[in-house]
Amino acid sequence: MQVDIGGWIGDGFKHLSNNWGKYVRPYLTFIGVSIGGVLLMACLGGVGGMGVGFVAQNAGSAGGIISGLFGLFMLVLYLGFLGAIAPMVLGLTKAVQMNLRGEEVPSNVITGEFKNFIPAVLLIFLVAVGTSIGSLLCVIPGILFAIGSSFAIPIMADRGGSPVDAIKGSISMVQAQPVPIILFLFASQIVVGLLNLIPFVGLVGPVVLFTLQNLAYLRLSGSAGRMGDDGILRNAGF
Repeated sequence: MQVDIGGWIGDGFKHLSNNWGKYVRPYLTFIGVSIGGVLLMACLGGVGGMGVGFVAQNAGSAGGIISGLFGLFMLVLYLGFLGAIAPMVLGLTKAVQMNLRGEEVPSNVITGEFKNFIPAVLLIFLVAVGTSIGSLLCVIPGILFAIGSSFAIPIMADRGGSPVDAIKGSISMVQAQPVPIILFLFASQIVVGLLNLIPFVGLVGPVVLFTLQNLAYLRLSGSAGRMGDDGILRNAGF
């Protein structure tokens, strides 16, 4: 299917305007769990840090070891929190795809993806490492790898499979129509950037970006065709 930049962006907003209520639960779940994790780490870091500092001051030569162990604990906790975000992003992506298709979204769609914790973390890690290495080499390779991996998360959310297969599938999808897809992704970022300039409206920016990205993925993968008046994508075969 040929990329229609303006048409697909318009379809994305049409879908959201007719179905915004379906995004409230998964979006708030994602935000709630994320904020809860941040607050937990802040409390442990603040209160725990003061407690450990007091103990370390009165522990003599063992004070440095105690402080070091606490710092190591907080580092592991921080990395664990970042890792937990990966399956949640996968769950939010799956919720967006199901909404675009007009399917019922289960209440545990966000937390339910923790069963795919390791593949999700590996996928985010591989994309980040590939982008970083490419950027170190000459910047442009990093940008190209990041663009090529744009549909890796939608592919894993939709089809499952390994992180490597998701990245390879995304790169193949982008290579089929590189210029139109790059322009579409760039235009989507501009739209979300403009939304961020409007007070409070920027809060829905991630949902808008996820919707546009997944709408493009579903159409490019051939699993969705026209959009009905209700803002739901209909399979191209119907």
